[in-house]
Amino acid sequence: MPRLSALIRQGLAGTEQAHGVFFQAANRCCALGAAMRAQGMGPAYINDFLDQWTGVLSRKARCPQWLTCGLSADVESVVIHMNDDHRVSREEIATWLEEQGL
Repeated sequence: MPRLSALIRQGLAGTEQAHGVFFQAANRCCALGAAMRAQGMGPAYINDFLDQWTGVLSRKARCPQWLTCGLSADVESVVIHMNDDHRVSREEIATWLEEQGL
């Protein structure tokens, strides 16, 4: 199974970043939406994607902006938080996941 960080990078091509949703229009997606896109999955498959990646997404993590933010949660929540609340680029999220071995 490929790393989540690699899938996010693969799914970026031709898209812009979305916030607050996995997918928006045909060419906008969040970080996790980019990973889904790399696997050929669209909005109808969000639950399937989350089930497939539950082993990775359920791991505990801290927001990399820990000193100012304080969020400690599962990887899924931290990725969504970074994408939506801190407006971290999907590329930077992929790098953070890579640093976590994911």
